[in-house]
Amino acid sequence: MDEKRRAKIQELLSNPIFNIVNVKEGALNRYDQALTHSSYAKEMKDRGIECDDYERLEFFGNFVFNFVVSEYIFKFKKFKDDSEGCMTKRMEIVSNEILAEIIKEKKIGIEKHIKVGKGASGNKEDLEDSIVADAFEALIGAVYLDKGMQKAKKIILGMLSDEIEKFDPERNYIGRLQEIVQIEKLGDLQYKEKKTGPDHSPTFRVVVEISGKPCGEGEGGRKRDARRKAARAAINKIKYKSDKC
Repeated sequence: MDEKRRAKIQELLSNPIFNIVNVKEGALNRYDQALTHSSYAKEMKDRGIECDDYERLEFFGNFVFNFVVSEYIFKFKKFKDDSEGCMTKRMEIVSNEILAEIIKEKKIGIEKHIKVGKGASGNKEDLEDSIVADAFEALIGAVYLDKGMQKAKKIILGMLSDEIEKFDPERNYIGRLQEIVQIEKLGDLQYKEKKTGPDHSPTFRVVVEISGKPCGEGEGGRKRDARRKAARAAINKIKYKSDKC
């Protein structure tokens, strides 16, 4: 690992979300691996350079992440009367889409440090949600191996506890719409997004399409809010239109 890459990873880990300093070389290499997408690793291997991607760390970190969040939901007094079904819905807070949005909203900067292949790179600010979320889970796996469970737990809950407490399963219109589309077999569900305005104050406009037909739209200062509004509009249209879009 060159000095520039080493400095970037140390800068990321010094973020208050992680607050990890004085990282040993072996652990630093693991954090670097956690930020390496398979497309980049493949390109390196094609050139004869050994390179590990984050997939194994992401697999491990995903289970650590889910355990910490599910334990919090189970023990938190506010949710003590929740049924198993409601608890399961609350776990949607860790879905790739929602997790990636939270990561970006908190300006952690993970997306700027993920190494991806040329075919998957594009704009680092616009990496797919799945890549950003998977890399974060891989980092959690690396943190667990480096600093232990308590540190991993502190990072996860430090970032998500407020989001978990505010998360209302009954208002999870995105999840409800997906369920309706699957149960009613309405076809393919897609969200088409358009971003306008300056980077410091963007506006997102989202259109929901079911089987290629627009069924609802929403607008907001955050992509997640615009998607939620669009999903809610689509649910209302499906509910009141006999042709179900």
